[in-house]
Amino acid sequence: MRRIVLVLASALSVGALQSASAADIPAPVYKAPPAAVVVRNWTGCYIGINGGYGIGHKDFIDVTTDASLGSHAASGGVAGGQVGCDYQTGPWVFGIRGIFDWADMTGSHINPAGTSIYKTRVQSFETAVGRVGYTLWPDTLVYALGGIAWVQERHTITDLAGVELGFANENRHGLTVGTGLEHMFAPGWSAFIEYDYIHCGCVVPVVPVPGAPPIPVPPLIDVKQNVSMVLVGVNYRFSIK
Repeated sequence: MRRIVLVLASALSVGALQSASAADIPAPVYKAPPAAVVVRNWTGCYIGINGGYGIGHKDFIDVTTDASLGSHAASGGVAGGQVGCDYQTGPWVFGIRGIFDWADMTGSHINPAGTSIYKTRVQSFETAVGRVGYTLWPDTLVYALGGIAWVQERHTITDLAGVELGFANENRHGLTVGTGLEHMFAPGWSAFIEYDYIHCGCVVPVVPVPGAPPIPVPPLIDVKQNVSMVLVGVNYRFSIK
């Protein structure tokens, strides 16, 4: 009986010591997992809208006499849309893009002889370009572009009273270069600001207006044009990780 009492006492003492030791061990601290880092990726295709302002300098030359017919600036707003695709490798982004914009760029001048007024209205333009960009930060891209531009415009020749003498509807093409900055402000969404330069030059036939006053108009005009534009826009991107 004495042995049983000693065994029970020893067991109770060991249990008490284990309980005390367990009470001294601090409870484990659980930390929340770190927030996931969003990695921007520019690979994918996109559509978007844009708007801006353009100024074009236009020089008119009489092809038959090589005489200057004067020059003017045509300026106004532009707006339209774009579609393109990009591929990112490391910090570099390569892509292609097409733009179609309506325009209302107008201007006029009186010819050196002081007999007629030359007016211009740029109605629309399209560009197809390649882009090369570099990511300053994962969500910010600086880029350069270059390609082909097409411009639709109308030239009108009137007398000083505004009576139309002749006109030329023109679909011209030329080269374009530019540079811009694009920022991805949310997954799949980006905004950009861009400067573009378009150079065109071509000979256009002038269509005389039947019954117009007898002021001669040149049959062929060489219209050289340089356009500078600033565009801002928003793109929605597909397949962005």
